[in-house]
Amino acid sequence: MNHLFVGLGGTGGSVLRHLRKSLYLYERASGDQKLAVDYLFVDSDPKSFRDDDPRWTVLGKSLVLPERSRLPIEQADLRTVVRDLQGYSRLRPWLGDREAWGAILNGLNVDSAGGQMRRLGRFLFTMSVERFCNQVQTLVADLQNKTSSNATTIHIFCGLAGGTGSGAIIDAIAQIRRMYPDAASHRIMAYAYLPDMNPPPKWKGRNYFANAYAALLELNALSAGAWTPFDIYTGAEGKRHNIWFNGCYVFSDLNDQGFRARLDDGHQDILEILADFIFHKIVVADQVGWDDLQRFENSENGDATPEAAPGQHVGQRSLRFLGFGLRRLAFPEEAIRESLAYDYANQAYLQLLHNHWDDGHGFLETARPALDSAFVADPKQSDEWRLSDEYLRLERAIVETPDSKRWQGFAKEWEVFETHFIALVQQGPDKMQWLNSLKTMFQGAWNEQFRQHGVAKFFEVNARDLPGLVAEIVKRVEASLFQNWREGEKALSECGRIVEALIGDLEARAATYDEFIQKQNAKAQEQQRLIMEIENEWGHWLPGDLMGKRPRLIQRMGLALREQSVVRTRAEAERFAKTLNPGLRASLDELRRRIAAAEAKIGKEAEEARRIAKARRPKEKGKDEEPSYVALVGDPNIVETVRRKLVLDKDEQRGQTAAVRSAIIAALGYQPNFGTLSLRLSGAEISNTIVKTCTINVDDTHQRLIEDRNEKVIGVSIIEKLQQEWGEAPEALARQATRLANSATRFVVFDNTERDRNFLGRVNEQRAKESFAVMMPMPANQLDYVTKLQTAFKGAKAGTVNILPTKGRNSEISLVSLVNLFPLRFVRLVGSLRQEYEKRLAESGARASLEIHSEGDGAQLPELFVPGGQALWKKARTLLLLAKAAGSIVEVRNAATGKVSQVLNTLDRDGMIEPLPLGSDLIDISQTLDESQIIALQGEVERALRDGKCLSNEDRQGALTAMSAVEGQMAERRGGDITDPAVAEWRDARKKAMAVLRREETV
Repeated sequence: MNHLFVGLGGTGGSVLRHLRKSLYLYERASGDQKLAVDYLFVDSDPKSFRDDDPRWTVLGKSLVLPERSRLPIEQADLRTVVRDLQGYSRLRPWLGDREAWGAILNGLNVDSAGGQMRRLGRFLFTMSVERFCNQVQTLVADLQNKTSSNATTIHIFCGLAGGTGSGAIIDAIAQIRRMYPDAASHRIMAYAYLPDMNPPPKWKGRNYFANAYAALLELNALSAGAWTPFDIYTGAEGKRHNIWFNGCYVFSDLNDQGFRARLDDGHQDILEILADFIFHKIVVADQVGWDDLQRFENSENGDATPEAAPGQHVGQRSLRFLGFGLRRLAFPEEAIRESLAYDYANQAYLQLLHNHWDDGHGFLETARPALDSAFVADPKQSDEWRLSDEYLRLERAIVETPDSKRWQGFAKEWEVFETHFIALVQQGPDKMQWLNSLKTMFQGAWNEQFRQHGVAKFFEVNARDLPGLVAEIVKRVEASLFQNWREGEKALSECGRIVEALIGDLEARAATYDEFIQKQNAKAQEQQRLIMEIENEWGHWLPGDLMGKRPRLIQRMGLALREQSVVRTRAEAERFAKTLNPGLRASLDELRRRIAAAEAKIGKEAEEARRIAKARRPKEKGKDEEPSYVALVGDPNIVETVRRKLVLDKDEQRGQTAAVRSAIIAALGYQPNFGTLSLRLSGAEISNTIVKTCTINVDDTHQRLIEDRNEKVIGVSIIEKLQQEWGEAPEALARQATRLANSATRFVVFDNTERDRNFLGRVNEQRAKESFAVMMPMPANQLDYVTKLQTAFKGAKAGTVNILPTKGRNSEISLVSLVNLFPLRFVRLVGSLRQEYEKRLAESGARASLEIHSEGDGAQLPELFVPGGQALWKKARTLLLLAKAAGSIVEVRNAATGKVSQVLNTLDRDGMIEPLPLGSDLIDISQTLDESQIIALQGEVERALRDGKCLSNEDRQGALTAMSAVEGQMAERRGGDITDPAVAEWRDARKKAMAVLRREETV
């Protein structure tokens, strides 16, 4: 069977999210990739379609729906449409006119949101109905091609209290049935969430409850065949179908044993329970062959004919409504796996952040102590990063080039100049010029020859490349630290501190530049004095006297010029380093910020991992235990023992955190560094990568390290755990099974007064039929105990209990209850919703009807409840006035007694008049009519209207006179008080009757 899941509005989206997670976990555990399922999410809130929404993530896997499964319907301009309704044939017949919408549009910004108005939700859906139909057809066709089967069930989920889901549910059903009219091959199952009467305050708008009741009225009328909605796709009157939907589950957060699923902004457990129920329907039930299920959903286990009064041509109260209940008995394997995965993730985060191991606690949340300044000051490390003085002064090249390979350091390079120049000058013929020639050569080297530029020019040229030089140094620092982090040697916090220490080191150096330059200048001055002394000595000797001293003076002069050039070069180099320093500090500070950003991002995810790990950890029984639809077995203390064994194994954690780092590096792509870590991956992507890896690591480590079967927490048999916990005594098993079965009841509470109500047309066919199933594993090595459990469960419920064997779900037993073939009036909550609906209409009348009904004002829809009491009398008053005005009720005087009675002239099967006595006068009659008399009265009124009686202007005036007379008669009985409530009731009946005659309303 193919399954398409359609989520309407926020509630529908939540169900899809929970269901998608359940199916993913099943596929992951079983390896079954053959499920023929797909999804379509329809919503008016753009925030619902965020790609990075963490709510769609499970065990590090993002399950966000692809574009083909999304239908945002927020783009629509209602104001423009209302101003020009003639141009919108698909909207004009049902939307309402400009005047009706005026006050709403002026008071609210409702162009692009459901706004808790069902008709607005329908409008938004209509503007996207073609896309909806196209996407449904594409998704269904893909499923059918995948399985080579046409059999498809379309599941539609929505909450009835909002605007989008509740406003779209009728048309979603109608359009799907228009495209797929065969209800046997294309089943439609709806799931309608009834609002809690005490919801969180910000959920409750003025239409919150009224919306739900209006939607139920329309669902009931649609299914009963009493109403066909306008076709918003074709723009024509809708075509009637015998079966619009095969079944509609209605549910609330309260089951009939008093268990209430959590309901607040953080938890909507009932939607998770529904998703779990759907999972059992399409996966588990398919495996075990639960025959009752499809029979129940197709209403094949009884008479599904709608309730109706005798003589009615159409049904009034559909019976295609269902309820469900679910309780699971489980060893919480998935929760434990998730808890351990997040414990592992937390350890990985802490290793990445701090790398501070403690044998009793694992990786700690504090940084390990380190001498960062000493590390930064290490000469070998400085050289590696190009941050030693030699590199910052460009004595050695920061960036290697072919020319820089010839650099030898300032002292060596000037020594080479010295040796070459001395040899060269001594070859000159004029020995008296040797000294001047040597000075000239050194000056030329200073100006032009030093590193092909001259000293000043060399540093000037390199100053133009300051950004590139800074980038090269910072790149080396980052690459080195990132490699340390990558290999697990250093944590992010250490890397950040080291960069901070580097910045501090550069700041300290900045304070020494001027002093160093002054010292070099002083040394240059000393060498200049020496040079002048040598020059003076050279000039005071006669040429002949210099013959022996000349070579020694040249050597001294060469040494002095070399030393002067070296210190002068160092002074220039120090000026260059001074220029380089600010940019370097700024870039390193940016690196520090990138590391800090990565650290903060990972730190935030670490906190979330700790929260999830703690939340998913099984609590000690009876201690802070919240009510849950999952009953847990097993000893939580064993889970804690296993957790400590796995988390505190240093070798395992070193290995698993290494795997995490490798996964992160792979996710970063071709250029992994701190920048890409902080910018390229979102926190969710980092978390998903880590948790996904840790989940694999948990399974692997558990399999290798946990050898004692009593300590195993993954791959556990629920049967074995129950045998340990429940024992084998039949009385104990019966007691436990009964307790559990009684709690697995439907999430819809019935009103027994409605179940037992007698009314004309009631049949003896049983309503609200129930079925109960226990789905459990049956391991071959424990069949004796399985038989004892089966006996206990079969005796736990009255009626048939289906015991169904499951495959591949050894850690849980599921108990599922179904109820079908009941009218909505059975549901206790529906009565409360009706009161709120009527209260809303009384407050705002036409405006409220416009907001909460998808079309019309609801008068065209049959009531959900059997008329009785005040409602019956109210209807009787209007019918009596119409029948009297049309001449169907006549006065007959008894000749013997002289008493006057009112008689309704009905027609028998032969068309002959058959009088039906009613009573003495209309006022008394109105409170004594029974349902059969009212049905007869309505039939005669409808016949009279078909014959055109009282419809002309003249007839209507006479009818008004006759009706007013009855109103006056009631006023006389009340002492002439026309404000008396009883008089007002007849006045309202007169107004209603005249509206019928003017064809403004129906009977």
